[in-house]
Amino acid sequence: MKMGIKRAINFLRNNSIAFAGVLSFFTFGYGLFPGRIYKDSATMFELMSEGRSTDQWNALYFWFLSLTSNRGQFPFIPALICAALLYVSVFLFIESLPILEQSKKQIFLFIIVTPFVGVFGFTIGHDVTATSGILLLLRILFITNSSKLPRSEILITALGVVLSSTSNLGCAAVLGFSLGMFFRNRKLISICSILASATITLAGPSLLSIERAEVDLSLAAFVGDIKCIAQHPEAEISQNEWEALTALGPKTRWLEPKSCAIADNGFFALESASNSKSEVLRTWMSLIRNNPQIMLQARIQRASNALPPIFFRSPPNMFDTSYSNPVGALAANDLQIHPDLFKTSVDLPANQVGRLPFQNILEPIVLLPTFFLNQRSDLWGWGGFWLTFAIFMLLIRFRKEAPFYLVNLLPLVFMHMALVLFSPSSAPRYVYASILVGIISLLNLVTTGMRWVKAK
Repeated sequence: MKMGIKRAINFLRNNSIAFAGVLSFFTFGYGLFPGRIYKDSATMFELMSEGRSTDQWNALYFWFLSLTSNRGQFPFIPALICAALLYVSVFLFIESLPILEQSKKQIFLFIIVTPFVGVFGFTIGHDVTATSGILLLLRILFITNSSKLPRSEILITALGVVLSSTSNLGCAAVLGFSLGMFFRNRKLISICSILASATITLAGPSLLSIERAEVDLSLAAFVGDIKCIAQHPEAEISQNEWEALTALGPKTRWLEPKSCAIADNGFFALESASNSKSEVLRTWMSLIRNNPQIMLQARIQRASNALPPIFFRSPPNMFDTSYSNPVGALAANDLQIHPDLFKTSVDLPANQVGRLPFQNILEPIVLLPTFFLNQRSDLWGWGGFWLTFAIFMLLIRFRKEAPFYLVNLLPLVFMHMALVLFSPSSAPRYVYASILVGIISLLNLVTTGMRWVKAK
């Protein structure tokens, strides 16, 4: 079978999907102008306007966002670039799948008119660039066989590694990709991918002249575990351990009951912890040795989006699901009380948000489907479920050849493992690549079923 970027170009040239893709891109782009902006991105724009920088949300992404937005003056430019990257990445991933050409066309035409690509793509956040990069790496794994990779695919690999490295979870995906390429006997690509991602992550702040954050977020998950143990009334904590904890923060803050589903509740101690990392890790080891069940339960709550069904529950819905509470009573923004599936607001001051002519007509139209999908964010945003579904589909479709194709999903598996081990919280956007792969697997099942029914 002919592989490479030429096949993708022919697929575009011989079908109407190029027109559909462009139409979808400009419809969502116009309706969502200047893009949906997370609070984190709004904070970065504010820092840029003050001539400051931070690597808290990844140095490479901050540099990219600053460069493309002219230090926050034109946020719609990075939104357009990131959306274009996602559209292309989704197309190239679908084109690489070992399914019928007709199914590829139907899947792409359907998914680009949904919020899964349009709304998420025009959201400004490093999870969008990382998702695009991961999809490109998945493409390379799917098309890699005994033949030599075309030069164009080498360039796609490099782009995938760079884009994935705009997020720490994306770096974990690069590690999974490198292992997959090692299994495919592409050792040079495997080694170069790891080295490139490690260089971007570790040396990025120095190379790009980005200021390092005052707090070390790599400790957030461990501080979150400690907070969850310390506040538990039946936790076993020695006097020496309490002395170590009170050196990081007031005892009253440690004992204050807070949700364990997000490590932010322990961030009051993060700055002190960043100055005594070895002591924090020793205290963490000591506490979990005597309170392992509390720690495990906290990790399960914080990684709910990444964990599979059967053994684990779905993540919390972004909306309050209790019909007894007044609508919006517990919400801070957009009726939201938990991490969102699709961002619908712009977290910038109103005077910084430009509007286009007739945008007030198109915006509610493109956002309406997101309102209904967000109603079940605990399903559509459950990355662990959709990754499990994709694995199940591969097992059914290929059977004896399934192990070969399961290797292709190693980037997603490594991303989920990193979320469980190190992430301070869980949100659908962290595992969005898995969500897209699962949705695409579902659409392939639907198109196959439709053909079967038609043939009958």
